[in-house]
Amino acid sequence: LDDGSMVILFNTGNLLRLGHALTPRARALCSSLRAAPLSRLTVDASREQLELRWVDGLTHTFHALWLFDNCSSVRQPSSGQKQRSAASIPHDLAIESAELGDGGTLRLIWPDGQRSIFCTQWLRSAGAPC
Repeated sequence: LDDGSMVILFNTGNLLRLGHALTPRARALCSSLRAAPLSRLTVDASREQLELRWVDGLTHTFHALWLFDNCSSVRQPSSGQKQRSAASIPHDLAIESAELGDGGTLRLIWPDGQRSIFCTQWLRSAGAPC
């Protein structure tokens, strides 16, 4: 993507920071982590939670604060260390928009215009319901 989006992928527990673009390598990694494809993406009316449902019936709900806090744009490129405290995230944070992207990705836009991209299979494995 040439729109300033960020990518966060985890492979066997290690952060793979791919910068501002979903590169062919990132797309291939997301595809290699593939399990069941997603069948539904739902954002609740308050825009504070997002539900992902896979075709095999597994469902996980993620809170906007958790997603925002796990966005790679807040991580130091070489170490993956967070550059802000979770306490600095507005408590009323909402998801501006969400869509499923190419190669098993979830694309989010936040009210301040920041964009995040997550590998849906990483989210499946993270699976921490709210």
